[in-house]
Amino acid sequence: MKDIIGRIPLPISGVALGLASLGNLLNEWSAVAHHVCGILSTTIVLLLLLKLLLFPDMIRDDLRNPILASVSGTFPMALMLLSTYVTVLYEFALALWAFAILLHIALMIYFTKTFIIRPDFQKVFASYFIVYVGIVVAAVTCPVYDLLLLGEIVFWFGFIALIPLFAMITYRYVRFRKFPEPTFPLLCIYCAPVSLCIAGYMRSMTQISEPFVLSLYAVSVILYLFGLLVALRTLTLRFYPSYAALTFPMVICATATNMVSKIVDNGMMDTLALIETVIATVIVAYVLIRYVMAIARPTKS
Repeated sequence: MKDIIGRIPLPISGVALGLASLGNLLNEWSAVAHHVCGILSTTIVLLLLLKLLLFPDMIRDDLRNPILASVSGTFPMALMLLSTYVTVLYEFALALWAFAILLHIALMIYFTKTFIIRPDFQKVFASYFIVYVGIVVAAVTCPVYDLLLLGEIVFWFGFIALIPLFAMITYRYVRFRKFPEPTFPLLCIYCAPVSLCIAGYMRSMTQISEPFVLSLYAVSVILYLFGLLVALRTLTLRFYPSYAALTFPMVICATATNMVSKIVDNGMMDTLALIETVIATVIVAYVLIRYVMAIARPTKS
């Protein structure tokens, strides 16, 4: 068992995040699916905590790598979402949510000091979005704790951070077009930040500007198509832990489309939301299965 825990890669926290968000997305159709996703996500989180306890040096080494350090932001993001699964224990859920936000802020401070102040553009990847825009998950979940003002503040922080980040990351990929194959799936993260901002905005704002939402959604559709192409290309590659980068982006895009469909009186939007939800479900399930296979048979992964 200890050997298995030692083989669990830090990026699997992205799968935990994808499962937690998928459970909330599917809750409208199936409470069972919601609970199953929550249980699977919680299991992954607990396994990562065990790895932290048993192999702290491995986690410490991972955090010295800019890709793994940025991807680690999916861990507090997953905790924020999982807290909404246990609101029957309200005080515990609120404490978990607050802890996750503080943990994400701590990561931001560490990441900025270590990798941003003196950036090496060849080591900049789309996973950097996770560190600074990922905290918008707090805006998505804030209504559960009746903390809309905090959610608004977090949304605007993430949205404003998105603009220079998008320029910085895009510059890196245009300027340095060659990058290792294992990092290719990270390109799928491109489609997540705008959709996450849509969800955060619509959940945290007391008054919603429909033109603003639709403008963001128009951009998100283009990025979703790009992310979908990246996902399809990734599935032709051998398995890498970076496969986790396919999960949450697909789910949050489907979530944004579902939310926008509620304010747009158009049957096509409902159909599109359903299609994206099916795609997200299939991709999350596939990546989870590939992770289980890779951890069980490490020599073939």
